[in-house]
Amino acid sequence: MRVLLVENCDDDAILIHELLTKAPGGPYDIDWVERLSAAQDHFRAAACDVVLLSLCLPDSQGLATVERMLQAAPEAPIVVITTLEDETVALSAVQRGAQDYLVKGQITPTFLGRVLRYAIERKDAERALRESEERFRAITENASDIVAVLNREGTFLFVSASVENLLGCAVRSVQGTNVLGWVHPHDHGLARSALRAAVRLAQTPNPVTLRVRDARGSWHWIEAKARNLLHHPAVRGIVASARDITEQHLA
Repeated sequence: MRVLLVENCDDDAILIHELLTKAPGGPYDIDWVERLSAAQDHFRAAACDVVLLSLCLPDSQGLATVERMLQAAPEAPIVVITTLEDETVALSAVQRGAQDYLVKGQITPTFLGRVLRYAIERKDAERALRESEERFRAITENASDIVAVLNREGTFLFVSASVENLLGCAVRSVQGTNVLGWVHPHDHGLARSALRAAVRLAQTPNPVTLRVRDARGSWHWIEAKARNLLHHPAVRGIVASARDITEQHLA
């Protein structure tokens, strides 16, 4: 594990070196610098797995140290080193992007090794989640079909950007509205039945064909299908997809 130690107190730095020689999860390859500017230069030259960052440096103090370090190395997991008197500041540092903090005088080899390992794992999990969200956004924004999430009453909790291409409507003008406000009055009964079926059934109901209004007031025939994911903790809604079949329907 490659560790960048940013600490200007010689005694504290030597102690952390000794603790890391006994900590589980090693061996540890440690680079030690005494200034934030040196730590920033280090990242321009070489990467590391985790940063042990003191909040009291000759060229930076307090929360600004964390913020400047994150700007220089946004992907690096940072563990703040602080004193008992500054523990409140350390908690604020975690809220601003640090992964964890250590209090001088309370560090043991086992605890230090565990904190470093968990910091790396949490940062990896954050990165994976962000990449997953970006991938989902890219798919939904570039898909020709509309993808939406509705609650039990048919209110849009989410709608993909493809609604702008299909209906000429801005996403913000659709989210928070009820699906019946976009469906032709003659098709309200069909839409209600499809929503009730999606709420009641675990499996995907049969697709329905109905008319929806675009931004200019024109009507489009769409084929829509839905699946109940109300039980899914990451969704908690009815996931629906719709595609424009106006040309096929008129033909």
